[in-house]
Amino acid sequence: MKNKRNLWIIHPYATDSNRSGLTRAHDFAKELVGKGYEVTIFTSSYLHYSDKQVDTFGKKYFIERNDNFISTIYLKTPNGNGNGLKRILNMVFFYINFCKNVKNMYTVLGKPSVVIASTPHLLSPLAGIFLKEKLHIPLITEVRDFWPEVFFLNGTINKNGLLGKILLKYEKWVYMQSDAIIFLKPNDTSYLTDQNWLEEIELKKCFYINNGVNLEEFNFNIKNNNYFDKHLDDENLIKIVYTGAVRNVNDVSKLVRIAKNINIENVKLIILGMEMS
Repeated sequence: MKNKRNLWIIHPYATDSNRSGLTRAHDFAKELVGKGYEVTIFTSSYLHYSDKQVDTFGKKYFIERNDNFISTIYLKTPNGNGNGLKRILNMVFFYINFCKNVKNMYTVLGKPSVVIASTPHLLSPLAGIFLKEKLHIPLITEVRDFWPEVFFLNGTINKNGLLGKILLKYEKWVYMQSDAIIFLKPNDTSYLTDQNWLEEIELKKCFYINNGVNLEEFNFNIKNNNYFDKHLDDENLIKIVYTGAVRNVNDVSKLVRIAKNINIENVKLIILGMEMS
């Protein structure tokens, strides 16, 4: 244990493989443990993708430990379903609770030597910057989504409006404060080029690490969790299959519109996924 390097991951929507949600942080942690790290994951008590609360037993946070050098800290936050005020308050409470209790947490767990802040929402990287400045440690920002670009694309916020300009400045500042940046998709650095930010943000600190495939879990599911569907199993059909989230930003309805215009017999559009806010 003493030889383990301590690394923290801040990811408000992180869940393990036993719960519905984003498992990347836990999968990442398992790989890091194999490279000599002890990992602590900070997430919200509110499970965003299953709309449930993890019991923190009346405290501001609850520490869940396991035997493979990974701890999960559930920070008490209110429910944040939907895309309105509740979700904003959930983000704010996560940030405040992290900052107010961070000293108690590193007293128990030990100070980290590096922090990774993922960006499922806007205030997660701000918590990473707070920790970086408090403990003088390197910060790695993991860019899941380009905030506020997502808001611009779905029409929620005007890019040329005051709020849009403020959020873009905030985003640029986050990247400038980061010692390294992880992108999940190839060529995501072209976004920095499009924004004319390369003078302040060096490409040499940008890295690409995709979600990858958990072959162990994949092989287990093939043997134990077969999914049967009469359309998928019909060899006479030409199948167009979409798997993934079903949200406005994914615009799955475009596939439906295209399917209506395909004048080919025996073609079936199959959508496998769940609605996510």
